[in-house]
Amino acid sequence: MTEPVEGSADNSHLGMILKDIFGASIKKLRLVHMSFANQVGFEIFEFVDPKEEEQRENNFEYWKTGFFHIGITNPNIEELTKRIAEKGGKQ
Repeated sequence: MTEPVEGSADNSHLGMILKDIFGASIKKLRLVHMSFANQVGFEIFEFVDPKEEEQRENNFEYWKTGFFHIGITNPNIEELTKRIAEKGGKQ
């Protein structure tokens, strides 16, 4: 597990990714990545500014309860993606 990272929507690499994914109104979030010996990875986001209930841009409804994103680390991501799609997942 890494220490939590705080990202700001600035001109840094992470900042530009945040703006691309979450839109222009996102200002700050915290995230943490965990990885396990079996090459499974897990990440958690916390929206800091604006809070998830304040964010409404592009109908991105991550302020609702439940999962909105799952990140997976896998040595054969193409095969895993195919298996997920075959079970009804979306790429």
